[in-house]
Amino acid sequence: MFKSATWRSERKIKAVFKMQFQATQVPRLKAKTLAISLVPADVGRPSVRLGKSSIREGTCSWESPVYETVKLVKETKTGKFRGKIYHFIVSAGSSKAGLLGEASIDFVDFLEATYPVMVSLPIEATNSGAILHVTIQKLERTLDERYIEENESPTTNYHNGILEMQLLDSENSQKTNLEFTEGEQPNRITSQYPEQNGSVEDTRFDDASAYRVCLTTADNTLERVSLDADPPGHVYQRYSDGLLKDTSDESVIDTTTSLQEKYARDRIQEASNDVGRLNTRIKMLERQGEVSELELQSLRRQMAKESRKVKELSEQIVALKSERDILKKECEQLKSSPKGINQEEISNNSGTETKNVSEISEQIKQQLHREKHLSKKLRSQLQKTEDSNSELILAVRDLKEVLSRKDKEIAHLAGQIQANQNEVTLELEETHEEHNKADEVELLKQERANLFAEMEISRKEKEELKKCIQQFTLDNENLKKEKAAVYSDLEQKQGAMMEIQHEYLLSTRTVKQLKEETKNQAILYSEYLTIIDELKTKVQSLEEELEKEAKYFQDNLTAEGRAMVEQEQRAIQAEEALTKANWSNTKETEHLREELKRKSEELISKIDENEKLTAQAVAEGNQLRMHSKFLEKLLQKANDEIQLSKNEYERKLLDLSKGIHLEAQSMGMVSQRVDGAKANDVKANNREDGRLKHEKSAHSQARYEIGTMINDKEQRKREYGDSKMLQKWTEQKEELERELLLVKMEAEKLIEENITLRNLIDEKSKRDEILHPEVEKLVIQYHKSKCSSQEMKLENRDLKKHVSKLQVDPNKKKDLEICGSNP
Repeated sequence: MFKSATWRSERKIKAVFKMQFQATQVPRLKAKTLAISLVPADVGRPSVRLGKSSIREGTCSWESPVYETVKLVKETKTGKFRGKIYHFIVSAGSSKAGLLGEASIDFVDFLEATYPVMVSLPIEATNSGAILHVTIQKLERTLDERYIEENESPTTNYHNGILEMQLLDSENSQKTNLEFTEGEQPNRITSQYPEQNGSVEDTRFDDASAYRVCLTTADNTLERVSLDADPPGHVYQRYSDGLLKDTSDESVIDTTTSLQEKYARDRIQEASNDVGRLNTRIKMLERQGEVSELELQSLRRQMAKESRKVKELSEQIVALKSERDILKKECEQLKSSPKGINQEEISNNSGTETKNVSEISEQIKQQLHREKHLSKKLRSQLQKTEDSNSELILAVRDLKEVLSRKDKEIAHLAGQIQANQNEVTLELEETHEEHNKADEVELLKQERANLFAEMEISRKEKEELKKCIQQFTLDNENLKKEKAAVYSDLEQKQGAMMEIQHEYLLSTRTVKQLKEETKNQAILYSEYLTIIDELKTKVQSLEEELEKEAKYFQDNLTAEGRAMVEQEQRAIQAEEALTKANWSNTKETEHLREELKRKSEELISKIDENEKLTAQAVAEGNQLRMHSKFLEKLLQKANDEIQLSKNEYERKLLDLSKGIHLEAQSMGMVSQRVDGAKANDVKANNREDGRLKHEKSAHSQARYEIGTMINDKEQRKREYGDSKMLQKWTEQKEELERELLLVKMEAEKLIEENITLRNLIDEKSKRDEILHPEVEKLVIQYHKSKCSSQEMKLENRDLKKHVSKLQVDPNKKKDLEICGSNP
């Protein structure tokens, strides 16, 4: 029950990852090898240990990959996988001292990494700075944990998982090779590498040979395991026969039932594998379709590039033609120009021209080679178009034949219809004669209608065929036009190629002519050397004159330098005066600031005193209020006592009136006796009433007198306090106003002093600004003088070079003079 409940909320999946390790930036250690161990975070024990690998120049790489099966849990509610963290512990030995560090990774992040992904992880827990590079790839097959946990043991799972990983690795490599090769079909994958299911019974091969795979163990040793290529039925039969020989009858029954169940499961798994193979084939076909589309796009791009190259080549041909014209003009100018040019310049020019001509010839050769290659491609394309045109022509012919057949059929049907019509007319005449044959006439009418419908259908088909023929003819004409355009382009390119070849021959001839001319000019230059010696003497005389001018110029420079020094001294003095003035100004400003601080402190102290006096007055007012409240309480008590006495008197009167009424009713007989006593009682009562009224009036008068006394006292206190406070406040106000006036006067004085100081500073700054451009002008004049001296030196050198280059033939000079005299 618990297991089913857990499977409703979550699902376990086994994913297999292929990993390759490499460590870089490894520091120098005592040990020369490193080892890696994979530790799951939830287990705490290493699941896989990689063997030791040697360190070479700070890098350590493990050639053999690692295949790790990871159990992942997927929650059905959220649809997400729980984290599965592994620690990669890198160490130089088994002890803790040899521990280099560790790096961790979550395999859930790499569930979709069907292709190899490179991850660089810094090795933590040490300051070594080493980095572990891990290439992770998730292999395509994932195993459901529910089936595996019920039917297989951990050891078989481990070995079968390794076998599956290596087979899948070989399949993936084969698939990648197939994807990047042309002319192969995806059927070879299934024939060369059938998929495995993790057990010996699941393997099926088309041939009768054995299939061998390598199993990697914990010690990294290799073992060869051969799997016989028998179908699952034979394996099951052999295994059950062996069990029948070795066991008793009861054990045989148990084993046969278990084997039958296992065989049924294997059959189901084989069906799922077949579905997987079909899916892989479909994917391969889709990839091939995508590859073909990409190839088509690349071919189109190549066509566009070739057209661009053709345009560029045509532009280059035009540029070469223009360069050829320029070279021809230069050759003509060289031929017509006088031969009094310097030997070095002409030799350099001739060398550069020969280099340029050789480079141009090489470029022309390369262009010719490219044009030939393009012409070959275009011819192949023309051949393809011709083949397609021929196919279209054959299709059109077939359609014409079909149309002719349809026409014949239509004519035959028309003849039949006409004959049927004639027969119908005859039969109708007979029907007029014989009224008993009405049913046959109706049948004939139906046949006639059917024939007409067939005629219409055949006509529609004929029209559709005509439309198809027209479309094919239009396509054929378009293809012919394209063919003609391609032929014209080829002819134009061939003509351009012929022109380029002709130009190349002409350029080679011009190169030969230029070489001959350079030889002749070298002979002439040897004659000009004698003239150069004569000109050197003239140059020496010119140099002496230039030296004299340079001395005069240097004297002028020294005088200007002295003037510059004097001006700099004046500027320094002005700067010193400015600094002194600034220093004095800063002192005065500091003094003024101190006075302002002192005045502000005095004002603050006076304000504090005034605040204290106001607090005292408030306290006295509060005391008087408390006293008045006490007197009011006393008055309230007196009023309460009077009210109580009044209430008692009224109560007594009520009691007496009640007694009188009772006595009057009971003692009516003795009224005369009672009259005297009654008169006495009335007098006593009147006396008591007078006394009470007198006391009440006395209380009210006393209350009034107390209130008047309190009011008078409060008024006197108020008048006295208000007058004193007013006097104090007026006196303090006058004193504060006087102090404020004094402070304002001092502030105005300080402001005036600041204004004067600012004016002085402004005047000094203006003086500095006036002096600064003068100083800059002097500096500029100094730099100009230096530059002019350097320019004079450069001019002297140029004149020397020019004089050395002036090598003119005297005969040519005479010719030039004659030409100048006779323009």
